[in-house]
Formats: sequence, structure tokens, C-alpha cells
Amino acid sequence: MNCPNIGIFGGTFNPVHIGHLIIAQEVKEKMNLEKIVFVPSGNPPHKLIKVSKEDRLEMLRLAIEDNKDFLIEEYEINKSTKSYSLETVDYLEGKYNCKNLYFIVGEDSFMEIEKWYRYEELLSKVRLIVVNRKTKYKEILQEKMTSFNEKGYITKWVKIPNLEISSSYIREEFEQGRNPRYYIPTNTYEYIRTRGIYDK
Repeated sequence: MNCPNIGIFGGTFNPVHIGHLIIAQEVKEKMNLEKIVFVPSGNPPHKLIKVSKEDRLEMLRLAIEDNKDFLIEEYEINKSTKSYSLETVDYLEGKYNCKNLYFIVGEDSFMEIEKWYRYEELLSKVRLIVVNRKTKYKEILQEKMTSFNEKGYITKWVKIPNLEISSSYIREEFEQGRNPRYYIPTNTYEYIRTRGIYDK
């Protein structure tokens, strides 16, 4: 089996929004990847999630169902223990019989990656793709990437359009009784409204 060019894109996706989909497509195109594998987190170590795993998974499934190059991996969702990226990468290496998978993170996560579980081991296993979220770090971000590359890790920068969209903003809009429908894929939006997921 040939080693496919796969990008791993993890997150709580609470909810998934068009910004996530734009990141996935931009990285796929600019890095010439075959597939993007979305990995919704089950029990992330740094976040408390009130929305159920099942709802987050279904929102994501509905958002990407029309794109054959976008896949979902349920490994973390199905775990009862905390979700650590290193363990997920180990699992996906075995599943795809492939080393050096691409691993997508936002610039804000990259700037705090030293707080991640066994982050150096993680970086030694993947080709890290850093995407801008708000480009607030600029020079310091490039310096950090250069430093990591000099240590033998592989980090790549992918510039994407700056969209001021976040899941927390969308949740707040719903909770305040406002309508953020155009931030979310239509099928996902209808699912959220029907189930009242973010109603206060």
C-alpha cells in the first residue's frame, strides 16, 4: 500500500463552521494532499465540552458529506479516556500504514504547542502545517517555525484568507437568540436549529 498524502485536522468542532472547511480545502490544495481527515475530539485535556460527542460528530458529518476528499476519523470520539494528539497520530500511522502524516494546527495552537502532551515526540512523527487564524504573531511565529525546523522537525506555513469566525462566537450568537446561519454549512445549521443544540 502506498503512503497517501493525508492531512489530519483535529478539533472540537463545536460547531464546525465554514472557516474549518476553508482551512481544510486550502491546505489540501496548497500542500497537494489527497485527503483531509477530520478528527473530532472526544475528551480533550484542555477543554470542557457541554455538547455531546454524538451531536458534534453528526454536525461534522453533515458539513462534509458532499466532499469525497474529506473524511472523518472517530478514534477520539470513541475513546473514554482523554484525547491526546500523539496517540491519535500513532493510531492513524497504523491505520494508513504511513509515517510522517501531515498535521494541521492553527497559529494560536502552535504558539502554545509546548503545553501539549509529549509535544516533541509528536513533532518528530508528523509534518506540521501551521495555518494563520488572525496573524497576530507574525514575526515571532516565523522565528519559532525556523527554530523548530533547525531542530529537525518539519513545519510548513500555509496562508489562508483571514476570516474572523470562531465556534465560540457562533455559540454565543445562538445563545443570544441571534442567527449566525451563514457561518455554518446549511445541513449543519438545520440540524443545530432542529435540535436546539445551542439554545440558552
